[in-house]
Amino acid sequence: MRLLLVITFILSIVFGQTAAWAANPEVVNGVATYTASKKIGTQFRVPNSWKKIVINAGVTITGSFYVEEGTRTTNGLTVEGKNRKTSVIMGDGPPIKAGSKETRRKSAIRYEGPGTLVVRNLTSKNSVKFHLVSMGKIEVYNCDILETRGQPTSDGVHGGNGSRSIIKDSYIDVFDDAIYITESTLIENVTIMHNKNGSPFQIGWAAKDYRNLPKSIVKNTTVISNHDRNYHQGVVSWADRDGDLSFTNTVSVEFINLKRTKRPGKKHAPMYQFGTHFKGNNVMNGLIKSRGACQWQDVKKYNGSNSKVQISGCGGGSSSSSSSSSSSSSSSSSSSSSSSSGGGNECNNIADCRAIYNGNLKNGWKVTGCNKNRGVCRCKKGGQKKDCSTVKK
Repeated sequence: MRLLLVITFILSIVFGQTAAWAANPEVVNGVATYTASKKIGTQFRVPNSWKKIVINAGVTITGSFYVEEGTRTTNGLTVEGKNRKTSVIMGDGPPIKAGSKETRRKSAIRYEGPGTLVVRNLTSKNSVKFHLVSMGKIEVYNCDILETRGQPTSDGVHGGNGSRSIIKDSYIDVFDDAIYITESTLIENVTIMHNKNGSPFQIGWAAKDYRNLPKSIVKNTTVISNHDRNYHQGVVSWADRDGDLSFTNTVSVEFINLKRTKRPGKKHAPMYQFGTHFKGNNVMNGLIKSRGACQWQDVKKYNGSNSKVQISGCGGGSSSSSSSSSSSSSSSSSSSSSSSSGGGNECNNIADCRAIYNGNLKNGWKVTGCNKNRGVCRCKKGGQKKDCSTVKK
């Protein structure tokens, strides 16, 4: 009998320790740490007691984290990896193309609770819907956000409208909108792959009033062009506007040291775009107030848009996009290039000039170079030489 009690006691210790070792995640003082890879399923509901989720190095969590509106009293949530490349949130299943609120709740992280969602030092890969989403403010630091299947509705970062969100030191390569500037006040040291579908800096798709939103600052950020034909969206895009169209809806953005590069064999998208090639996506009475990025001023408009871009900070006062253009009956689309200030910081080299004026010059005129002393692009037709801004279509 005594021997049986001793054996029972030893077994209880062994199995108790095994259960402790097997706990994944380990939860201590509101911090849930995943120590091994685990499938949590789509819409894993984060317990109210969890203040922070930690994903250890070499750990992949397959599924998505969800905090439903009205279920959380804890203020804010942090999701943090121990290694940017190997702490991974992986989508659980094929992408969902439908755009309902319920499907968006299956994003890699969807936070509908109070306070700020902070995500740092991890990779979100191939989510079944969007990647990092908060209905309020979101802060993203040192993350990779990846869609490797070329699937749409794989948006990168979403915060609430006017939430003053922050995205820093990150890499975004998705097949839809990367960041919404109407939700963000600071985008810094971010590299964005501009694929065929989606915009690096989206304004919006719906009937929202942006007039009182703070200016979005885009600083030390690089956009890499990664398509060779017609992009669905420009670098800065306003995809659609409906509802009350009686007022001029205004969005402000400032670019500080924006860089644009191209993958081999690829082409640049328009810098600014209103509407899309889809019939019915149209932006009327829209105004983008943009400061900086003076070497890229081309604007594309679809479906009869009368919206404009007002560009400043270029050394020659502000300029506005022109409203006249040729139209295509098949898509009801139109394109126009913005008028240049004709001086200041239009270019640093001939590549800048080609990005601005190729396809936007009157018949026979060609870009010949950049006058660095004046900061303007120069063009030639036969024996004539002029500033390119004077011979645009």
